[in-house]
Amino acid sequence: MWEGTELVVSDPAAAREQITAVATDEVFELLDTLFNPDVAGDGAVEASPRVFSNHPVIVDTGDGSVAINDCINVTPLETAPFAWYSGAARFDGDAWRIEQVSPEVLSGCVPAVLADEAIAAYEAHWDARTVFWDPADPQHPLVEETTTGTQLELIRGLLVDHQERGLILRGRAETHPEVVQIASATELTILDCMAQDPDRGVYDAATGERTEDIAPIGDGQRDLRSTVMVLEHGAWKVSDIQGQANVTCDTAPTVQGLPAV
Repeated sequence: MWEGTELVVSDPAAAREQITAVATDEVFELLDTLFNPDVAGDGAVEASPRVFSNHPVIVDTGDGSVAINDCINVTPLETAPFAWYSGAARFDGDAWRIEQVSPEVLSGCVPAVLADEAIAAYEAHWDARTVFWDPADPQHPLVEETTTGTQLELIRGLLVDHQERGLILRGRAETHPEVVQIASATELTILDCMAQDPDRGVYDAATGERTEDIAPIGDGQRDLRSTVMVLEHGAWKVSDIQGQANVTCDTAPTVQGLPAV
């Protein structure tokens, strides 16, 4: 159906034939209206062909029917790179037929499979920090397994400095990540209002005494972190972390989080 929708601008006849082979006429009319609008007047803008990359999630609703939710990557962009569409299909004894399609959220969504994998990798990164920073080891394999790009360079530099000075970093915050932006199927942004570990700090490995490298954690301190995750060779990694310490923020889920579909 969506492959047929890619043709509504360039080859309307072929689009109708391909879509109606698997969907109702009403579904075709909706998709044709959405992606090949008939706009009249001097200010009319010619419709552009679209390419769709699908991530459907199917739920059996009984009686030979299923509900479909799909966070679709639509290019070229109009609003957000991903849009949420829902649908319904029924098995007529010989084949499945799409009976209904509806746009749910056009302002953005994230495929649940991408969100789950990226968030798991984000959590793994914070777990890994407690390993490769106690003691500080810039060559520990977890450094490169969980970070990349500018973040890899930054962490490696800090680890080298701490190793030379005989320092260790301790403390693992209570994290509350959610995806707030997705640029593509290989890059997204996670926002995290984390409850900071009271013991977080840099310590002298020999004496165990806290140094002044990181200020003591305040009572109930929350830190806000914005983290860019990228998919590299099949694994999600942290490529950049920005944020503020000791701020007022709400833990996930928040209105800033994208619906995971």
